[in-house]
Amino acid sequence: MAKEYFISGLSKSQLALLNGTGVRLCSSVVSEGREGIRVIERNLGLVLYHLKMEVVDERLADDYSGFYIPTLRAAMPSAAPRVQIILWREDSSKRDPIPFRLAAEEVLLPAMQRRILIYGYRDAENPVSVPSPDFHIHIWSSSKGGCEDGKNNRCATAFGLSMDDPTAKDWNWFAPSGEGVPINNPDNGRPIAELIGDHLYIFPPFSNNRIKMGAEIFRKILEATVEHLIVDPVERKRMLQEQTRATFVNTCNVVASEFERTVSSIKEREAMLVSGKRSLLQASQGLQAAKQDLRRICCSTSKQEVLLGREFDNILQIPEVVRVKVENGQIEVFTDTIYCRDPRSEKWHELGKFRIVVSFTGEFPVYFFNQTRKVTGYQSGMSAPHVFSEGKPCLGDAKETFYELRKKFELSTLVMYAIEFLKSVNVRDGAGQHIDQWPLAKEQPPRVVSAPVVAAVA
Repeated sequence: MAKEYFISGLSKSQLALLNGTGVRLCSSVVSEGREGIRVIERNLGLVLYHLKMEVVDERLADDYSGFYIPTLRAAMPSAAPRVQIILWREDSSKRDPIPFRLAAEEVLLPAMQRRILIYGYRDAENPVSVPSPDFHIHIWSSSKGGCEDGKNNRCATAFGLSMDDPTAKDWNWFAPSGEGVPINNPDNGRPIAELIGDHLYIFPPFSNNRIKMGAEIFRKILEATVEHLIVDPVERKRMLQEQTRATFVNTCNVVASEFERTVSSIKEREAMLVSGKRSLLQASQGLQAAKQDLRRICCSTSKQEVLLGREFDNILQIPEVVRVKVENGQIEVFTDTIYCRDPRSEKWHELGKFRIVVSFTGEFPVYFFNQTRKVTGYQSGMSAPHVFSEGKPCLGDAKETFYELRKKFELSTLVMYAIEFLKSVNVRDGAGQHIDQWPLAKEQPPRVVSAPVVAAVA
């Protein structure tokens, strides 16, 4: 049975610090007549790390509570950076963490000279991807999403090394967030880890002992990570942009390929009708179904080859655009703060930063998600005066324009129109009249000229 520690005498600021990190605590516990917190053994290292303290000694409590009472002191600064295991599996499937620690010491330490913290699995206690004086390695984890999201990236080998266990290819993997630099597995070209600032997320469960070569593959991932760490930040940003650009082009080509396959299917069914290889009824039903598919796909694309790379570059040139991400077959554009002027008061209101999603299969060609705030206007959960909950916009007369731009793959123009849509408001409309529910701008917004779009009318 794992030990449980009782720590007392913490200040309000220390307790607030621990609560802010997501460490699971049981507060208001009393032992030996004192109030404190209970910490299970596997979380003790993480608690000490955040408190910048270390254990000098420990004893069993005198009140038969079963708690261990540690004697703490301020952590002594080490003369050199070191590697520390913070979380590790405790069940029977755990593997020895020492080879992982040695790999980090031998591969990463010479490149960064910082303390390295290793987490053997994702838990609520894992630090978020924020700047840190330390470097964090999260095994079987991601900065977002669940452990089933990365199923398309699973593989039987990585860096030429076998996963050994025949079921390894079926295990749950985490997926990249798209916010960092992907570390790709050369065996299949798909991400096996992601570097986000001071955090490295590794998607497979290498802390499980059934992956016999897990520590060796872990070392290979660290070696690939070092190549990114030693790259100049400007060059690293350029490399990430190139990778996103390639994914952007590939995603659009997938849609175009589906168009071509559906056209071929229609031709086959027409030939079947002529040759009589199938019954007239079956072939006719198949033909109608294929034509329906074609009409659906034609809303997404009207040609197979477009200047997709140039469209990607043009999107990044739009002043309000911060970055572009491609995930699950859709294009996500992240913006800087968007402002909108109320024509009644002539005052500017701050809407916030947005995630604009260009969808090839959704009900709407474009969706808008306010990353800063949601406001109760015409309805609750409004992202903008004309954007309802779930990101659904009221595009009004502009709807057909958005469909046409998506159909022609003129995506940079579509994004410009989308941003201008957010910046425009029709106060004669029932939804638009609530623009004054967004906070007033604290400063004069930059004058940026985008594509002219008429505000939506409900």
